[in-house]
Amino acid sequence: MKLIGRDMFLFLLLVIAVACSEDGNVKKPDQRSDLEALLNKEMGYLFSNPEAFLSLMTEFLLLLDEDSNGDDVVEIKNHFREKLKKRWEATRDPVVGVAIGAIELMDASETSAKGLPYIREAADQGLAEAYLLLGMAYATGEFGIEEDKDKASALFKSAAEAGSSLGMVFYGQFLESADEKEPDYRAALEWYRKAAEAGFPDGMVSLGQMYLYGRGVIKDYKEFVRLTENAVVAGDYSAAHTLALAYHYGNVIPEDKVKAYKWYNIASSMFSTDLFGEYRDELEKSMTAAEIEEAQELSREFLTLPAVREKEEAKKTLKRLLNAIKAK
Repeated sequence: MKLIGRDMFLFLLLVIAVACSEDGNVKKPDQRSDLEALLNKEMGYLFSNPEAFLSLMTEFLLLLDEDSNGDDVVEIKNHFREKLKKRWEATRDPVVGVAIGAIELMDASETSAKGLPYIREAADQGLAEAYLLLGMAYATGEFGIEEDKDKASALFKSAAEAGSSLGMVFYGQFLESADEKEPDYRAALEWYRKAAEAGFPDGMVSLGQMYLYGRGVIKDYKEFVRLTENAVVAGDYSAAHTLALAYHYGNVIPEDKVKAYKWYNIASSMFSTDLFGEYRDELEKSMTAAEIEEAQELSREFLTLPAVREKEEAKKTLKRLLNAIKAK
């Protein structure tokens, strides 16, 4: 079983790689509230307590301004870690504990000696993200922990019940696969539905797959298409490729060259790779001029949808703010 977004989750916990991909002097942003609002809009659904986690992210960005002065990013991160440890000793805030634990795990993934104690204590306080990280460790046998699928499943359940949309999807995956046990498709379906309703694109895609194959629900390819399209609008552009393949080959839904072309075209416009464009151009050879024109018009219509345009504008604004923070 593949855990969706494991590396992404560790990556986003402190936005270190997002904010610090370059060295250099940093200017303090005037739009802190704007930055927090945009971070919340773009990734808030990943956290059970987005305000607390995103406040830490923004604090780290501002720390760059105070302490960078040309220093190496590793030094800045270490400084931030020490600030967090002092706060942890004073407050025992579980969000701070998970943040420290995540930094330690990213620095030394082969040992549990430094990171896991913070995360375990945060889990004892009921924080969803702590359950989630421990579940990842038991599911994959990483961070010095022996693989234990039963413990992983129980921890993902706790994360899901505590409000983690990632935990909902991970637990749904366990329920759906159940290893050597009997899968519980209906329970998995409901957790995917909760994640989708929370705005998590992976939840939408997972729920769509249940409708596609009729697992725990009636088989309904139109609902699969609707949910997967919603995931694209929500920012999961790989879902566009999923739709393109489904329409192209017609193995699970009716074949439709025009719609396949449309989704290849959209995926190509949203990724910096020629792969999707190559699929589109190969498909184009078997299409009439009228079909190509229709497919291109459908592509344009999708990209001008208000929700899609709003998402793209938010990403541009977020990138501009982060670039301003990193400006030399």
